[in-house]
Amino acid sequence: MMIRLRYWPVLCLLGLALALPVDPAKAQDDKPGLYASLSGMYVVPLDVELAVPGGTVDLIFENGLGFQGALGYSLGSGLRAEFEIGYRRNDMDEVGGVKLDAEYSALSFMLNGFFDFSAGGVRPYVGGGFGAVRQEAEIEVGSVTVGGETASVSLSESDTDMAFQGMIGVGYPLSDRAIVHLGYRYFHILEDESYTAHNFEAGVRFSF
Repeated sequence: MMIRLRYWPVLCLLGLALALPVDPAKAQDDKPGLYASLSGMYVVPLDVELAVPGGTVDLIFENGLGFQGALGYSLGSGLRAEFEIGYRRNDMDEVGGVKLDAEYSALSFMLNGFFDFSAGGVRPYVGGGFGAVRQEAEIEVGSVTVGGETASVSLSESDTDMAFQGMIGVGYPLSDRAIVHLGYRYFHILEDESYTAHNFEAGVRFSF
């Protein structure tokens, strides 16, 4: 069975995490308590195959940016849970070979769970999450001129769906209260012909 190339970031990061000398007996020794995190993301969406009469066409996205903030609680045994708000934005490039002037955005509200390991001076982590996402697409279809003034005409559509995500990465403690992290997350909306994206992130987490 051939592994699709679009999944190579997941496999690379998973292999890196498995290769680290993790000691399960040393699952991170953080004290229980609240924390907050903030991350920026480089968003690489997958093309969406749309069903049309007589076959299918591909909706192609451009890479974009996103960010997320979370408030969580560490249990002190490597486990932590959090509520996260995230935002992603991408331009839609073309559909079925026809160029588009369109924007797509997704505002997500997720409940996440993580497990942090101790591996020398770094802390690898794995996690997953589930929640709701508000999608919005705006497509510019032309322009009109009224009284010498020209204005663009656009169509917009929005919808709310469920989504899930899987996370893997590594953190580096800056102090007893601050950890910077680099990671990857796979984000998928549970809907036919849905939006899916690889997200490469960097951020910081502060304990209270």
